[in-house]
Amino acid sequence: MTMRRAGGAALGFVGGSVLAGLLVSVGVTPVIAVAGVGTTSAIGVFESLPEDIEIGQLPQRNQIWAYRGGEPVHLANVWDQDRQELTLDQISDHLEHAAVDGEDKRFHETGGVDATSVVRSLVSVATSGTEGGSGGSTLTMQLVRNIKIQQASELPTAEEREAAYEDATRRTPQRKLAEMKLAISLAKQYTKQQILAAYLNIAY
Repeated sequence: MTMRRAGGAALGFVGGSVLAGLLVSVGVTPVIAVAGVGTTSAIGVFESLPEDIEIGQLPQRNQIWAYRGGEPVHLANVWDQDRQELTLDQISDHLEHAAVDGEDKRFHETGGVDATSVVRSLVSVATSGTEGGSGGSTLTMQLVRNIKIQQASELPTAEEREAAYEDATRRTPQRKLAEMKLAISLAKQYTKQQILAAYLNIAY
């Protein structure tokens, strides 16, 4: 394990511990009850959520080539999604800084979640309903949401795609909690550089 990955795992552990503690200490158990989770233990709810998620490979544009007279000839581009995935060193530093500054200024300091912002968001979503509420999502949490949207787009039927998209985007405390747990999992598995590269390749 590299030092960076070890640091990410440590941040993820601390982030999860701090977040679970905050869920209890600020009295968010009633918020979770609003979500219909059905338990009196905020920490128990959080720990019971799934944490299996991977960055994976994204669909990309494929090129078809042939040879004519010994020289390569480009015939066509074929794609389901017109994307060319880039490594972080192929992406402009200005874009990297803009993403972090605009979406998650504490990206390099947290373990996937910013506990204070997320608790505020949970309270806001619960009190305003599914249509309102403040954000609070870190860049890593946004990556989780985009991965789930991408997975939804690859399901075989329109009904499955629509249901999975709704599940990935609905504004409820339960979905926010699941997103937080998966973000902490990503922070344990991947370096900050890998997470940032994945975000920049998948985000619109």
